[in-house]
Amino acid sequence: MTTISFKTNIPLRSQDVSSLFIASGIKRPVNDLERIQKMIDNSNLTISAWDQDTLIGLARAVTDFSYCCYFTKFFSKKPNKLIILFEFLCFYDNCSSF
Repeated sequence: MTTISFKTNIPLRSQDVSSLFIASGIKRPVNDLERIQKMIDNSNLTISAWDQDTLIGLARAVTDFSYCCYFTKFFSKKPNKLIILFEFLCFYDNCSSF
């Protein structure tokens, strides 16, 4: 059985995020690794889902860490696991506005 682990605000590599974008089918500049790295580095909050050493999900958000949290997008290689990532972010740090 696979165990999915979640990590908050860890350094992410643009290559891993690009692979995730491609696998999820999302329309993003998947070949512009410099731009993807800026997207990651300038995110206010990232929560990543991992299947061992493989990035399988990513949620990015802007939050004040007190009341509001605005999602940007979810990406997942395993759509059935997406709801787990969503629920984890919803309860993150007692934010009440999404």
